This record gives sequence, structure tokens and C-alpha cells, in this order.
Amino acid sequence: IFGLWEEAGVPGENPRMHRENMQTPCRKIPGKPGREPGIFSLQGESANHYHEFAFYSEKSSWEDSLEWCRKRHTNMASVRTDEENLKIVDMIKTWTGFFGVHNEAWIGLFRDAWMWSDGGKTSFRFWLRGATSGGNCASIAGNQQGRWVALNCNQKKMVIKMKLNSDVDLSDSKTSDILLKKVQKYLIK
Repeated sequence: IFGLWEEAGVPGENPRMHRENMQTPCRKIPGKPGREPGIFSLQGESANHYHEFAFYSEKSSWEDSLEWCRKRHTNMASVRTDEENLKIVDMIKTWTGFFGVHNEAWIGLFRDAWMWSDGGKTSFRFWLRGATSGGNCASIAGNQQGRWVALNCNQKKMVIKMKLNSDVDLSDSKTSDILLKKVQKYLIK
């Protein structure tokens, strides 16, 4: 299975069909009824970096997707390798149905000389031929072998986000004190 990122301006429409018996490297994390649709996650590794991604099936614009991710202290996906791209496409296809027509999802790439929303630097690109001029935000298109396509940022699409993993207990008073001191130092500057 090949995956292509689609450049897009806004998350596009995607049917939410889950194939329970499909083989996939992803695991489903059930969503909260009425609040958050199901989320899939996968693990990727590149250049000594370990990444986890999650797929959020609620459709929204690129900017709303970015805000949704940042409210959860994470960011939209920055795709660093062909392997990560392929895994993300598999995840999208699993959620939307293997041959889903509208199986596109936002990634963190946007046009300002095409930068990643998390500020990351990578030379990896996987554009669909001729698809970099349709908008200022990038989408990955599962139905185009995972190639990226530039779209209008106001379109409604699903989103791929980075998944935060931490062993830190933020409710621990010692941890809270340390964080508070760091924030206070920052605010004083």
C-alpha cells in the first residue's frame, strides 16, 4: 500500500467507516460518545526519533485542526520519512474504508515556503505531481497512494496529529512546582 500527501487548505470530507477485521499496524482508541470520534494511533521511527501519530476523524479546517491539536498539547503530524507516510496512509484507509473516495486528512505542512506547523525541519516531500498550487495547506490523500496535495485551508478534512507520550505525572505536586517555577521565570523575562 502506498500513501500520498495531498496539499489542502481545509480538512476535507471523509466517511467514517471502520473495518473491524482489517489487518493494520494501528490500534483503535475509542472516542468519547458525542464528543470525540474514534482515534487511531501508530508508532513510527526515523533517524533515531520515535514518533506516534493519531488520526482524528472529526472533519474541520486546517486552522481548527491545528487549534484542536495544540489544545491537547501536541501538534499536527510532520512526516519525516516514506515509512511514516505509508503507515499514516494505512491508518487513514483503515478508518475511512480501504477504497474510500474521500480519504484525506490534514498534516502539519503549510505554505510559507512549505513549513511544518511544529517548526520541524525535514527534506522529505511526497507531492502528487502538479498538486502544489491548489491551496496553502497540505493534505495526505489515501486514494492517491498517499501523495500530498495543496488545498484550500478552509475545507473540512480529518487530521493526523502527533501523539504525546510522557511518563510525567502532571498531577504530582513536585512536578507542578517545578513547572510553575519555570513558567514564572519565563514570565519575568
